Amino acid sequence: MKMPLRYYQDFLITLTQKEFSLRYRYTWLGFFWTIINPVLQMLSLGLVFKLFARVDIDHYFIFLFVGLVPWNFFSQSLHQTTPIIIAKRHLLTKSNFPKEFLPLSIILVNLLHFLVAMGIALVAVVMNYQLSWLKLLFVLLSLMWLVGFTGGLSLLVSAMTVYFRDINFIVKNFLPLLFYVTPILYTQEIAPAILQPLFYLNPMAGIIELIRFGLSITSTISLTLVGVNLLISCLIFVLGWYVFAHLKPYFVDKL
Repeated sequence: MKMPLRYYQDFLITLTQKEFSLRYRYTWLGFFWTIINPVLQMLSLGLVFKLFARVDIDHYFIFLFVGLVPWNFFSQSLHQTTPIIIAKRHLLTKSNFPKEFLPLSIILVNLLHFLVAMGIALVAVVMNYQLSWLKLLFVLLSLMWLVGFTGGLSLLVSAMTVYFRDINFIVKNFLPLLFYVTPILYTQEIAPAILQPLFYLNPMAGIIELIRFGLSITSTISLTLVGVNLLISCLIFVLGWYVFAHLKPYFVDKL
């Protein structure tokens, strides 16, 4: 008899805890890297674009940090989950458990990092912007959207990598390109015209724009962009679960 997923919750917690401990083994600063990494990114990118490109955006470093935090969650999760089935092949052959837990444990660890960094970002936003409690609901919705989109895409690429190992190399090379066609360093309005159509194909554009709007960092948002991005995200989420569910019975044979 097949057991429901809820009976494996202890296994998921253990898997997540192990992933968390392995990530900071032999490091001096440990969990503090959760804050240090995005701060260093913000300073390096911010100085370049503020001083040399002379981007005219108020409170640019806060604007940039709020964009980097969700991007880091997405990119790190995708980068780490893509080869996870292959990397954990020893678990698949030794025990029976929901294979979705392998990418999910990575996402849960990164989600913890994300929430801590967003907490730091929120403090900076409160000190410099007048927040609207109603608009903060958009932030909550965008965070749920971000996790759902990342989870669906992670399931899709992790399952496909078992069958096509090139997927891992494609993801590694595609993510840096996607960074620059996501409105992290700039707003959608000031982006070159050639990039505008790409935003509608990139759900991270709508997610980051919605987070900034919810935090009152930007005053306007394109509902068309958000609507199209949300539709694409839902399709990817459904496709990810479908592909993973249909391919996972054959993972062990392919490994």
